[in-house]
Amino acid sequence: MSPKLLGHVRAVAMLWALYLGVSGHFGLANLVAGLFVSVAISALVGPPEWRLGAGGVVGAVRAGWVYACTLLIDIAKCGYDVTLRTLQRDPNIAPGIIAVRPHANSAAVTAISAHGITVTPGEMVVAIGEDGTLYAHCLDVTTSGASAQGGQETREARLAPVLSVVTETQAD
Repeated sequence: MSPKLLGHVRAVAMLWALYLGVSGHFGLANLVAGLFVSVAISALVGPPEWRLGAGGVVGAVRAGWVYACTLLIDIAKCGYDVTLRTLQRDPNIAPGIIAVRPHANSAAVTAISAHGITVTPGEMVVAIGEDGTLYAHCLDVTTSGASAQGGQETREARLAPVLSVVTETQAD
């Protein structure tokens, strides 16, 4: 089996497992739908450019759980903040767009970071620059702008053990 095909097979397997884990339904229709979505994503995106790091599967799974917990905490905090703002008679908002510059040179980290920003209430990535800069619309540029770069560094630090990104020159 060629390395490229093996990369696609691994990506499909991981995406399918993620889909089934998130959906929580294991009926035949959902199994087929999950497989179809996983194959489609793998075909569109291509085989991943990363490998598991020194911690192996256990280290990657542990780091993934830490990232997921961190993300859930961010979602809860932002949800609380947005709820308080929307319940006020005169909401204290200053909407705008902020730029978040990533340190990691990886499309996978950029994509997952964009998801991490977008899934939190009150913020949404509206564009990704050619250099990987994430442009996020937020309800309050003052609050979000002050914590955005630190949040990005935290996301990258949590994702690094999960993805252990290697460039093509490092992989050779």
